[in-house]
Amino acid sequence: MKKQKEKSTAGFVLTLIGGLFILGVSVLYGFFMSMFLSFGGGEFLGIFGGMVLAGVVSGILVIAGSILIYSRKNIIGAILAIVFSLVGLAGLGGFFIGTILGVIGGILALVKK
Repeated sequence: MKKQKEKSTAGFVLTLIGGLFILGVSVLYGFFMSMFLSFGGGEFLGIFGGMVLAGVVSGILVIAGSILIYSRKNIIGAILAIVFSLVGLAGLGGFFIGTILGVIGGILALVKK
């Protein structure tokens, strides 16, 4: 009889919340920046667009890492969550709360807590 791997519940929950923060803040940031750009700030479109894109992609990949952690693929999910939580800083990182939660959750998943 095979022994099942332990689920890293705390790591899953923290990375999921962190990914949702990163994704949510990036979407809101994109919405408010589109309002700002409609008033004539078009020269900043590339910078703001890149920040929003980095935040949205990072948020989605942190959430994907949390799903991997939940499905007992802890090492791959934790590395994905940690790396893209840090990349998410380019898109404000969920007001840094998302980045902190993602990194802590990834570390907890690595040590299987």
